Amino acid sequence: MVNLAYAAALLILGLIPVVPGQGLVGSDVLVHGLASGAQALMLFWLLTTMISPMMAVISSGLGAFLFGSMVEVLQIFQPARYFQLGDLVASAVGSILVCAAIGLLLAYKREIPGRAG
Repeated sequence: MVNLAYAAALLILGLIPVVPGQGLVGSDVLVHGLASGAQALMLFWLLTTMISPMMAVISSGLGAFLFGSMVEVLQIFQPARYFQLGDLVASAVGSILVCAAIGLLLAYKREIPGRAG
């Protein structure tokens, strides 16, 4: 439920018109990366109850990136918004970094005998 609410919030925030000078200060690339990374983490938590942990890592990263891509493409149809390749790259990087960290933690837990996992 939290993931659905978060996705809805990202969709709304990604499509509402932005008044020049009242948006984020500087580049919003960092925000795109953080948003996709957070979404990947929430998707991972959701998916681990349904599929293997490593498949959850892959699926959550791909899902978060595809969602960010969908929002970016939908911005083409908003007069006050526009598609930016940099935002797409930031979404990919944010998703990849979070999933890589999760994957490393999962591998670390498997390497230590007797460690709960």
